[in-house]
Amino acid sequence: MEIGAFAGPSDPCGPLCARVAALCADIGFREPHLNDQLAKLIAALREPLRVAFAGRVSMGKSTLVNALLQAPVAPSGDGETTRVVNRFEGGDFERVELILRDDSRRQAFLTPAGVLPPAYPVPNEQIREVRVLLPYAPILNRITLVDTPGLESLNEAVSNRTSESLFSRDSRAAIADADALVYMMGTGTTGDEAAVAAFNELTAPDLCALNAVGVLNCKSEHPVSAYAGMARRLREDSAFRYRLADVIPVACLLAYASASAMLTEGDTASLRTLAGYEGEDLFADVDSYLAEPCDVDRQQRRKLLDMLGFSGLRTALDTVRSTAEPIEDLNAVLLEKSGLPRLLHVINGTFADCADQIKAGQTLAAVTRLSYQAERASGQRARIMIGALRGEPDMHGIEELWALQQCSQPDLELPEWVMTELARVAAHQTARSKTGLPDGARAQDVLEVARAGASRAHAYGVSLSATRPEGRIAETLRRSYTNIFRYALQEIEHENRMTGKIARTHGDSATVGNCAPEVTS
Repeated sequence: MEIGAFAGPSDPCGPLCARVAALCADIGFREPHLNDQLAKLIAALREPLRVAFAGRVSMGKSTLVNALLQAPVAPSGDGETTRVVNRFEGGDFERVELILRDDSRRQAFLTPAGVLPPAYPVPNEQIREVRVLLPYAPILNRITLVDTPGLESLNEAVSNRTSESLFSRDSRAAIADADALVYMMGTGTTGDEAAVAAFNELTAPDLCALNAVGVLNCKSEHPVSAYAGMARRLREDSAFRYRLADVIPVACLLAYASASAMLTEGDTASLRTLAGYEGEDLFADVDSYLAEPCDVDRQQRRKLLDMLGFSGLRTALDTVRSTAEPIEDLNAVLLEKSGLPRLLHVINGTFADCADQIKAGQTLAAVTRLSYQAERASGQRARIMIGALRGEPDMHGIEELWALQQCSQPDLELPEWVMTELARVAAHQTARSKTGLPDGARAQDVLEVARAGASRAHAYGVSLSATRPEGRIAETLRRSYTNIFRYALQEIEHENRMTGKIARTHGDSATVGNCAPEVTS
């Protein structure tokens, strides 16, 4: 069953990344080792989007990765099953490579069942990461999945925990190199808040609603639908609101089973029989489910429980009960119910649409850090070149990403409309969607909305109520609207030339110029 491949561009190096790659090539440090790091950064810009999966032990990370791969490659089960970083990439043939701490490499093999082996020919302590190449997982066509070991316990002194204590050193390195994050959440405890804050210590740009999503793993006896309210509360919580694109309930076992089309006709028949028992005695808890007398034998009930999990089982039974006619493809229906398509929508939509600015922004931040390690003159020259590039209108997407990241800072008190509009202009790609207008909206309407937005952002940014950091964020939003205005103006002028009309929009341009001054590169 096809669950959807990554919908990014065929060339992973978008226009912003291409400009940053050219800048890196033009920067010449006198130190050879810094130039080697520049070369690695250029190569990384052309690699697929890297999405890291992180969370506490036994939160379903590996099961979710397997659901996306549609194959049980990552070891999963109760307790800690991922002890080293596993990187899954697309390849022409199946291959497992151990990358050791001394940079040497050793080959390993999947088990006959197609799973990573429980032990490797070298101790785990010597392994930096396991690289797995797979030719049969559609999602790996343009994306790399990174499965990290579980976080240490978050129950003790969580408010004082840092990335150093929460993550293994290999997890820290893997997350720092990732472009986007899927974080497996509990119920919104202080521990989750501390963990999300610790991620910000690891990533080059802070987490924001463009490159991070929370997954609420449905592991209790409740069906997936029962988690909607909890997910909504977490999504609106101040600790996560501007750091996560969404909080999505996912029944990971159900997602894996349905995505891999594991339910047979016999399993479907058993579910229909079980659906006839609507009393709470049979489904009160796992023990009752396995012990109560029933027309489905205990072995088959155990199989369904192991395959779907209790939450997935309850979801499947609710689905069967709510449908009068037999379901032709129960796997496909349950896949929709599992929450996995909604997560894929974020990966294929938000992450994919913003991949160019995310990767470009991370790389510029990394090059800036390198410049401070370089000889003074060449480092200063590099920073001047970086500043000039960031100031160009075509590179403004990087500034939008920065501003959106700042919205989660606790000492800022930005108006709600500033954060809402900034999130919209940063996450969308067309002038109409950036202004909240439908695709068929007239260019004149886009121009008017952009002009009003630029004026509103400018007025707030220079007001006494805005602090200097808040004013800088408002200025970023003003520039975003100014760029949209210019685009709409060009579209109107083009339409006028095509229809032979005399353009009468120069007055509008001057008006916006007053409220949104020209920004030179």
